[in-house]
Amino acid sequence: MKNILNDSLFKNGIYIFIFSMSANFFNYLFQIAMGRLLTVSEYGILNSLFSILLIISVPAGTITIIAAKNISHNLAISKFNEVKKFIKNISLKVLFFGLTVLTVYFIFIPYLMDFMKINVFLYYAILGVILLISFFFSLLMGILQGTKMYGIYGLTGSLSSACKFVIAVVLVLLGLNIAGALLSTFIAQIAISLIAVIFIYNYFKKITSKQTINENNGEVSENVLTIKYFLLVLFSLFFYTFFTNIDLIMVKHFFSSKEAGIYAVSALLGKIILYLPASFAVVMFPEVSHAHALNDKTKRILFKTIIITTLLCFFGEIFYILFPNFIISTLMGSKYLKASPLLSLYGLSMFSFAILSIMVNYYMAVQKYFLLFLMFLFAILEVVLISLFHQTMVSVIFCVMTTGYLLAFISLINIFYDDILIFLKKIHLMPVFKKREI
Repeated sequence: MKNILNDSLFKNGIYIFIFSMSANFFNYLFQIAMGRLLTVSEYGILNSLFSILLIISVPAGTITIIAAKNISHNLAISKFNEVKKFIKNISLKVLFFGLTVLTVYFIFIPYLMDFMKINVFLYYAILGVILLISFFFSLLMGILQGTKMYGIYGLTGSLSSACKFVIAVVLVLLGLNIAGALLSTFIAQIAISLIAVIFIYNYFKKITSKQTINENNGEVSENVLTIKYFLLVLFSLFFYTFFTNIDLIMVKHFFSSKEAGIYAVSALLGKIILYLPASFAVVMFPEVSHAHALNDKTKRILFKTIIITTLLCFFGEIFYILFPNFIISTLMGSKYLKASPLLSLYGLSMFSFAILSIMVNYYMAVQKYFLLFLMFLFAILEVVLISLFHQTMVSVIFCVMTTGYLLAFISLINIFYDDILIFLKKIHLMPVFKKREI
């Protein structure tokens, strides 16, 4: 117990976990408020739009990973000037990249309107401005993560969620409804970005005096802003976001808005399982990147993170199995009780994606590409399964669950293949084996 409590991954993970729970608390207050203030159909539309936002903002998420990876590596070898140069260079590229993605998005809006059966252009326009600001917000979060400013990282996330909740309630009560709920995200990100800039500026002002120390220690600084690594991060985040959100979009396509609203509630509450261990993935990424830069062991960090994730998800799922009606009626209201048969199943499906989230972060930290190929294949499989088996919402969840568990299992086997063989040899189940390099 003493070793666990003194472990840096555990301590920093708990630190981020507390802030994450605060952020999740306000996120769920936001969802609860919207579920009660909007009609069931409007709530279904809102969550479908947010699912689109999550998918189209994946390119912005790549900025967080690239910034965290580059900064954590160069700080590990005391290349302070390289960090500053990187931030200056990437800021201009983020602006250009964000405008490019925004242009492509606006071209596809008519097709989205037709597929989603939501014909209000204003909603998609608001998503566009949120998309643009999310590029800069993601860069700031990547800088905070890479510098291991975990307290500020957690604080900004928590404040962003709190601001979004308060602003959304005010705007919806003023009669803006769905548009007001969407605008709250944009306004909150603008406000919190300004706060994050102040903390980052002060951090680099403090380390200026250290620039001459170990600046020429012979280590080679790393620039991960390469096409190869960019594509690894982009498609890894895209496919992961795709896996965890495409079901909401397809349900909106195959079912009525009211049914989509019921499904959205089961997804909203079920994804608590997914978000419970997210704070440990945030801490694991720079820790693994740091260890990888120093040629230190990384799988030990991964294994500890998986154990923590499994325990958190297990206890979370128990509550869904025992108290589905109580959870839904208390948080969302009795009009959503039809979602209770779906809740435990959806939570169980998110168990695998919580593990997969850890694996995605690990593969990106050590710059391995095997999982990316698998995610591409399984993304196709998930769409095919839902397209074929969407007779009921339960069957849709089983499609999500099938792809999630298969992908998580294969990725775990790939990483721990040699370790499993060594374990089997020790217990005399496999006396002869050939070691395989991963």
